[in-house]
Amino acid sequence: MNTIAIRKTNLSEQCYEVIRGQMLEGGRYRPGEKISVERMTRELGVSRSPVWAAINRLSAEGIVEVRPRDGVFFIGFDARHLKDLFAVREELEAMAARLAASRLAAAGCAIDDLEASLERQARAVAAGDRESYAREGSAFHGILVGLAGNAALADTLTRILSQIRAMCHARVVMSGFQEDYLADHRAIARAIAAGDAGAADAATRAHVRRLVAEL
Repeated sequence: MNTIAIRKTNLSEQCYEVIRGQMLEGGRYRPGEKISVERMTRELGVSRSPVWAAINRLSAEGIVEVRPRDGVFFIGFDARHLKDLFAVREELEAMAARLAASRLAAAGCAIDDLEASLERQARAVAAGDRESYAREGSAFHGILVGLAGNAALADTLTRILSQIRAMCHARVVMSGFQEDYLADHRAIARAIAAGDAGAADAATRAHVRRLVAEL
């Protein structure tokens, strides 16, 4: 069994980042799977305390469920809950796109981070690297949320996006629609760069609806 190197500084935060990455990006756990906290502590080479601190944060985000006397479980696939999450995501992410377009237009800011993300996505699509595309596609949405400049919106939407990623990671990786998703992302970025809040809203809604239809 491999042991992951964890530095002693900011131990709890590092454990959280590693465990969260395994859950959302590594495809390590199946929906509804029971998670061994003891195994995590051995792999990370740390005590139970920072691992449980990470688990509690992930529970607050809705990524895991802690059941008293039963254990810790990865979020299960729930079609109705997923539909609800996407409905809220559409409204909030469209709002984020509108805010980003308006804010960047007023400040005269560039969208360098979005453009760099698009380049990484294009490379992943060209290479047929679905895992990398899934990771970079998720990062694009995180950048978009950050550009909105609204901390409350970012907190809420990040939680929703994390739950969707947890339930849909395998489906996104196996999807054959990466080129379509990239085209959607480019349309969103163009609208934001142009300062067109209405177009940014429409492009974002179209993208989310495509995800719902194709997942």
